[in-house]
Amino acid sequence: MFEYPQTPLWKKLGIKEESVLMLVNPPENFIIDLGELPVGVSIQDNNAEFYDIAILFVENLDQLYEQFPSLTALIKPKNRLWVAWYKQSANIPTDVKFEKVQPLGLAEGLTDNKICALNNIWTALQFVIPVAKRKNYR
Repeated sequence: MFEYPQTPLWKKLGIKEESVLMLVNPPENFIIDLGELPVGVSIQDNNAEFYDIAILFVENLDQLYEQFPSLTALIKPKNRLWVAWYKQSANIPTDVKFEKVQPLGLAEGLTDNKICALNNIWTALQFVIPVAKRKNYR
């Protein structure tokens, strides 16, 4: 039976050569889930002052409300900000849901444009600065 080749997770997340990837609260072994990254990708923790792509992993709304603003403050016109939370099918208790995450980004002037299953436990929503606002953003 024919199987379609699976797109690597790093590609789904928009990680490219020389990208600065910020991981905030990543689960154990997430780096392994990403697969072999493109050349020159650097991985930073949440103390970095710059990122091309940030992935914020949250287990509850308190964590989301506490950490999301610091990442939106760093966002630049071509950056991607992912917010990841437990999938409902993972059967891990959480109060984080799409309906709570999306309005938070919209209130910051961002737009959500992609959702991605990171693995069998985590799902993520991507926020970007809307194209029409990029020229004059902050």
